[in-house]
Amino acid sequence: MNRYFTTKNILNLFLSAAIVFLITFKASAQDTNASAIINAIGKINIDNNIAAARDKAINNGIEKAVTQILIKMLPIEVLVSNFSNVSKILEANLFDFILDYKILGEFKTDKTYSVIIEATVAKAKINQLLENYNILIAGQKLPSIIIIAGEQSGDETSVKFCFQNRDIPCKSYSESAMLDIFKAKGFNVIPSKNISITTSENNSELPIEIDEQTALEIGTKLHAEIVVIGKTIAQLASNTMGDGKKSFNAEASFTAIRTSNKEKLGSTSQTGVSINIDTTEGSIKSVATAGKMAAEDLSNQILSAWKESSTLSSKFDIIVKGSGNLANFVMFRRILSEIKGVKNISTNAMKYNESSLSLDFNADSNQLAEAILKENFMTFGVNITEVLPNKLVIELIPSKKF
Repeated sequence: MNRYFTTKNILNLFLSAAIVFLITFKASAQDTNASAIINAIGKINIDNNIAAARDKAINNGIEKAVTQILIKMLPIEVLVSNFSNVSKILEANLFDFILDYKILGEFKTDKTYSVIIEATVAKAKINQLLENYNILIAGQKLPSIIIIAGEQSGDETSVKFCFQNRDIPCKSYSESAMLDIFKAKGFNVIPSKNISITTSENNSELPIEIDEQTALEIGTKLHAEIVVIGKTIAQLASNTMGDGKKSFNAEASFTAIRTSNKEKLGSTSQTGVSINIDTTEGSIKSVATAGKMAAEDLSNQILSAWKESSTLSSKFDIIVKGSGNLANFVMFRRILSEIKGVKNISTNAMKYNESSLSLDFNADSNQLAEAILKENFMTFGVNITEVLPNKLVIELIPSKKF
C-alpha cells in the first residue's frame, strides 16, 4: 500500500510538473504589450458553503494573477512609493483587468478549496489606469530634483533659505511638506543640505534672494535634472473668531525648470489656510498646507511633461579621450551607433587624442552611460569619467588582462 501510494505520488508530481512546464511555455509565448497569460493558484477556507468557497478561491486566483503581472510591469521602487494608489486601482478594477480565464484544476479538503486558473490579463488597461494616476511604467525612470524653497512664517520679517543659515536652527515647513509629496511619487530628491553656501565660480556666498539662474547653477552643480524654485509666505488674515481664533493664509509660488536646457516644465501658485489661536503654530500649518498643495500640482505637471519628452530624443555631446588610436575610435563610434535609442551620430571635432561626438538619445545621460558600459568593445575598454546632463566624457583604455 505504501509502495503504491509512493508511486502514485511520483506520477502525480511528474504530471503536475509537465502541466506547469507547458502552461509556463504557453504563457511566456503569449505575453505581449496588450495582454499576458498567466497561471495562479487560489485557495480559501471553506465556511460551511462549498459553492461559495469555490467562487472565492477563483477570485483569489484572479487577484494573484493580476498582481503578478502588475509586479512585472512596475519597478519595485515605483510600486512601493505609489503603493496606496496602486492598491486602490487594483481594488476598484480587478475584474476589468481580466480578459478571460479558465479553471485548469480544483481540489478541496475538509477545510480548504483550491483552484489553479489560467488568466488572460489586460496589460494595456492596467497601463492606462497607472498613467492616469501619473504612475510611470518600467523603463521610464523619474528625474532627480532639488527643491530650493524660501519661506517666511511666524514673526519672521523676510524670506529665509535654511541652507544659508547653518549656524542657526532652521526648518522650512513648506519644503518638508513638498519633499514628502515628491518622494511619495517616486522622484529622486536631492537634499537641500547638499547645497554649498558658496558659488562655484568666484567662491562668494550665495545671494540672500535665490533667483532662477542661481537655482539652475546649484542644480547643475549637484547633478539635479530638475530644479524646483520658489517661496511660501504666510500672513495673518483679517478673519477672526470671538474665542481668539485667527486665520492664516500662506501663498506658495513655485516653478520647475529642467537644468539641461532651462525649459520650464511647470509652475503653480497655491494658497494654504489654517485657523489657530497661536500665531506661530497657525502660520506654520498654513505654509505646510500651501507647500503640500504646490507639490501635488507641480509634480503632476512635471510627470506629464517628462512622459511626453521621454518619447522624444535629446541631443548629447560626448567627449572621447584616447581617440588617437584611430581603430579603437572607429570601433567605439560604430558600436555606439548600434545602441538602441541612439541616432544621428556625428563627429564634431577631432584633435590629437581627443574627439567630440554628438548624437540623439531617447533617455537621460545616466541611461546613455549605462548603455555604453554594457557594450563589449573587445580590444579596449571605456572609462566614463564624467556624466552631466546631455554630456558624457569617456576615455578609451586598453583592455585589462586577467
